[in-house]
Amino acid sequence: MGPGDGPLDCSDWRVRRSRSAVEAGFHLDVPADEGAGTVDSVQRLTIAYKVRTVRIGVQATALVLLVLGAWVGLPGHPPINLVGYAVLMLMAAAGAAIAYLVVPWERLFLAGWGDPAMYVWSVLDIVLITLLAPCAGGANSPVLLLYPLTTVFFAVSYPEGGQLALLGLTFGSYLTLCALSSAPIPAADIALRMGALAIVWFIARFLSAERTQEMRANLDSMALAEHRADLLAAVNRAQAAISVLDPEQVMSRVVDSLVGIGFEIAVVYGLDTGLSCRVLCSVGAPKGFVEAAHSSSEGMVGLVLRSGQTEILRDYSANPLALPALKNLGLQAVIAAPIRVFGQIVAVLVAGETHRQELPGSDVEAFDILASQVGRALENARTYQMEQNLADQASADSLTDCLTGIGNRRQAEALLATLAQGDALVMIDLDRFKDVNDSLGHAAGDDVLCQVAEYLRTAIRDVDQVVRYGGEEFLVILHDVGEGALAAAQRLHEGWQALDPTTSFSAGVAVHADSLSDAALTVEHADIALYLAKEKGRDRVRRYEPGLGAEAGAKT
Repeated sequence: MGPGDGPLDCSDWRVRRSRSAVEAGFHLDVPADEGAGTVDSVQRLTIAYKVRTVRIGVQATALVLLVLGAWVGLPGHPPINLVGYAVLMLMAAAGAAIAYLVVPWERLFLAGWGDPAMYVWSVLDIVLITLLAPCAGGANSPVLLLYPLTTVFFAVSYPEGGQLALLGLTFGSYLTLCALSSAPIPAADIALRMGALAIVWFIARFLSAERTQEMRANLDSMALAEHRADLLAAVNRAQAAISVLDPEQVMSRVVDSLVGIGFEIAVVYGLDTGLSCRVLCSVGAPKGFVEAAHSSSEGMVGLVLRSGQTEILRDYSANPLALPALKNLGLQAVIAAPIRVFGQIVAVLVAGETHRQELPGSDVEAFDILASQVGRALENARTYQMEQNLADQASADSLTDCLTGIGNRRQAEALLATLAQGDALVMIDLDRFKDVNDSLGHAAGDDVLCQVAEYLRTAIRDVDQVVRYGGEEFLVILHDVGEGALAAAQRLHEGWQALDPTTSFSAGVAVHADSLSDAALTVEHADIALYLAKEKGRDRVRRYEPGLGAEAGAKT
């Protein structure tokens, strides 16, 4: 952007988002956060242009001094006051050196003093030329040809008001010089010279304006490209978050992405039952607003629920639908889109900003995509949860005895793998269960199995387990009972007897030696003790002791 056309509007979205593109083309030595607040892209571009203008001006001054120095040594020039001429030349050289080597132009512009310093410099140049002319020919001096050079410089360096002021100063200086001249200057010559100077200014101003428009167009193109890249990156980040299957993380990334592409506030409302909604995730919203419950019939949420589509409000703060807590933020453009899960609106995504009322189509499209990304993430999460529940149910079914509702042989194998030292196994077998089936029928036998299972399930501790091991056999795992295993098993036996059951049961007890022992061996010991209990007359409990294996083998 050229200073000759005045400053650009720094609130323009394309301008605010072109920082990287600007910095790629213009280098500025001052950090962005130094000086008077944060430096936006337009300010950095403007300062970079003005600093380059200053440097070109200094270089041009050096060339002018070389030409003026050589001009004095050539024949044919008018009479020259060498002392005055030399003093003014030295002053001009010193001023150029100070401007180039000493003056911190970047910092001056950041602090707001750069433009006044440039105006002072231009005024001094005009005055210096005006003082130099009497030393080398007066009002007709060829030195006055330098006026057009200063005119070109201020035409490309200042806004139009400043240009006209400096042009007026130039005219005034020239007219003063003519008025003080000892030799009369024809009015036609004065008018021609001033007219030529005005034409130079007009042409330089035109070229500067054209350059300004070109730079504006380049800035717009860079900003638009960067903005589209930001939108694509935001969508990609949200797309990547979907695979996480964490709705909260997806919503957090989406609202962060919206802030990253220029929105100052982003909120995800979750719809509750009835007419209420709550903030699930937000950036930029007041704390009290986030924590409060809201009506789903008000504000942008109500607008979206009534239309079922994306809605945009311009000048939100002046709209009757604006919520008081958000109205105070001075929001202008506010957009809201429904978040659907399996076709139903379950949430609403809302975003707003304070610096513009119109949203370009690319922003609206990206916003809709981000809202759909949240909906897809919620769908994925719910689908995964349903599948997980079904898998858990299927897994539970595979470990459950379909008749009694307790664990089956497969679950028993899993539990046996976790046996620790001090755990005990109680192998239970119903006595004469075949007689029950033969005399009362299999339905009665099934009822007995269910009664035993229910009794054992309620009689053991919460830390213990019972499974149907097979047929009329049950396996009870008593954790950390040690030497109390036999007494615990006897209490189970006595409790069953007290119910006056259709049939009794016999039980064998074995204590797991240590964590390195084979669980199958402990099961074998419990089975041996059960066998001997039945041999002793049934309806009793027997604990495994070393040597019982030989006794059971002999009986077999």
